[in-house]
Amino acid sequence: MADLLREGKRIPVFTAKTVKGAPFSYQSLLRKKRIVVLALAKNPGTGDNGRAWLKTARDAADELRKRDMEIVIIAENPAQIAETAELPAPPFVVLHDENRSLLDKMGGAPAFYLVGKDTGIKQATRACPTLSALFRQIDAMPMRRQEMRERES
Repeated sequence: MADLLREGKRIPVFTAKTVKGAPFSYQSLLRKKRIVVLALAKNPGTGDNGRAWLKTARDAADELRKRDMEIVIIAENPAQIAETAELPAPPFVVLHDENRSLLDKMGGAPAFYLVGKDTGIKQATRACPTLSALFRQIDAMPMRRQEMRERES
């Protein structure tokens, strides 16, 4: 398995098609959203493949939106995500990576990346963190703290 991209680095800019065939540009989210890139393994038995995390995230869509988050799911076989039809859009985008070119650029699957509004990778892991841990990490970020102060005033 390829190495994960490192924290502090950037995910290479890419374009792809959503499962519905619409064009998607990763660059269009940069500096506007906090991005989770979730690379799903083809076989469910391959470590933490993110499906359970997606179910929890779906139920927390309002909290994701509140934090200006977009969840970009890259799957070799999107049919493996039974919840795809139930994911609210936004903040969820499901990309079909039939030839694995994106998955290979992401260091293979499974992979979880949190990208800040400054475009740097803040977290890179093979297993998905709990949403509460993810929200704590985001809420401690300087840009997020500034946003919270501005919304209070």
